[in-house]
Amino acid sequence: MQPLKTLEQEVKNSQDWLISEYNLVQAGRITPAMLDGVLVSVYGSMQPIKACASMAPEGAHTLKVSPWDASTSKAIENAIRESGMPVSVSSDSSGIRVSIPAMTEDTRKELTKTIGKKQEEARIKVRQNRQDCDKALDELKKNNEINEDDLKRHKKTMQDIVDAANRKLDELAALKEKEVMTV
Repeated sequence: MQPLKTLEQEVKNSQDWLISEYNLVQAGRITPAMLDGVLVSVYGSMQPIKACASMAPEGAHTLKVSPWDASTSKAIENAIRESGMPVSVSSDSSGIRVSIPAMTEDTRKELTKTIGKKQEEARIKVRQNRQDCDKALDELKKNNEINEDDLKRHKKTMQDIVDAANRKLDELAALKEKEVMTV
């Protein structure tokens, strides 16, 4: 049934979006994923950092970024600085070091709020996808493409998909909150 397949795909997209958003949330440890959204102007186009440099953690608070072409080092450094992330950036002959400050209790609470907001955004997307699926199923019934029993069965399946998605979003949020609060 096409509306249900579409719902499943959209729900998966919402979960993937939430995971990528949570990767951007600084949890006291620096990871290469934190720089995934940073684009660098090199070779006449905007490129993600991972396309023009390798990244490796050096301890919990420092990430070493090693450009593959030394001439892009300054552009990478500037892109990280201008990204708005709360990090300090320094460079030397061996590459660029990105450091994050230690987290305070207030920072942890703010991050917990951000985690909740991102979770709610994902839930809203799932609800919108559910409404779209519901409309599509009703349209199929209206056009006599499915009968009343099939409609009820498909709507139950739709609700099961949404319930499972919301449980997964809750799990993702709980894991990220735990990560933020224990670091």
